[in-house]
Amino acid sequence: MLQDVYIERVNMIKLFYFSSLDLMIKVEYAQQVNTLRYASHREMENDERVMVEQYIMVEVAPKTDYYRKHPALFVYLGIDERLKKRLATFLPNEKSESLLGTEEEITVSVKRLINASMRNYYAEKIGELILFARSVLKEDRQHESKLANLKREMTELINAYNLYTDQKVTIDEIIPVELKSSWLGLTEARRHVVPSP
Repeated sequence: MLQDVYIERVNMIKLFYFSSLDLMIKVEYAQQVNTLRYASHREMENDERVMVEQYIMVEVAPKTDYYRKHPALFVYLGIDERLKKRLATFLPNEKSESLLGTEEEITVSVKRLINASMRNYYAEKIGELILFARSVLKEDRQHESKLANLKREMTELINAYNLYTDQKVTIDEIIPVELKSSWLGLTEARRHVVPSP
């Protein structure tokens, strides 16, 4: 009886050498199953593994469909003996990407990713609040007190957004034209404005 055989195609294989850790890893990405997996030439300490995985998530994963498709899988395969041999013959002119791999560089990369994620999160929340405010304005005749609360929430969201971006936006720039006449004249909300950091 014949059985279906599933063959997984690996779309990307990269070798990385972290000179500060004296560690070589191999990262593979299989697009069909949206899986990132990696192996190392030796056993890693917990802090080394955290550093390596942060690097993969920040520098490798965005170059694949890993964040765009669901489900996504991230797997550590353990020690790959072939990497030990590869490391023994490792030369700077090989195709491996030699990394300074300092903790500071990785921390900066992770911080950039977090800032981008938080900017996107707050931008999305600001958009949702604007849509909600439009519906309140359309459907509720006693909308002034609700809009005052929404304006306070909007100010807090904008302040949070500004923490994670280089540009500093104001509520006047964010509020759509059709809401400005209803929002910008509200006095109740001004008491609750959170000062910009």
